[in-house]
Amino acid sequence: MSKYSRLSESDVERIINLIIAFDTSEKKFTWTNLLTLIESEGIQTTKQSLSKNLKVKAAYDSKKRHKVQVNKPIDVSRKQLSDRIKRLEAENQRLKDLNERLMERQTLIDLHLMLHGQQHILLELEDLLAPVNRDTDE
Repeated sequence: MSKYSRLSESDVERIINLIIAFDTSEKKFTWTNLLTLIESEGIQTTKQSLSKNLKVKAAYDSKKRHKVQVNKPIDVSRKQLSDRIKRLEAENQRLKDLNERLMERQTLIDLHLMLHGQQHILLELEDLLAPVNRDTDE
């Protein structure tokens, strides 16, 4: 039996968090460097299985596309804030990319239903969804 097993959902989430937190000012962001970091966290996997996992691949591509370069912070508190900002910006970009893919998928589903005369399903689903009030803190 191989020492590499299928990635669990919790492993995938940990890997995505590692991708988001990866400090590109210290090392180049590559599959090899990412794999080294992942293995140091106790997750045994391969580059191939990472690149085939859709969530990991999307997070990796997002990180590669949207590199954030920040000047070296002067003191520890600034560095911590800078690191947090970089992580939050990367997470925000990953979520924007995910949202865009989901919106595209929903558009395809809507078109498919309309082409096959199933518009009534869309109307029923819209009736089931509760309206969202985004002005509240709930």
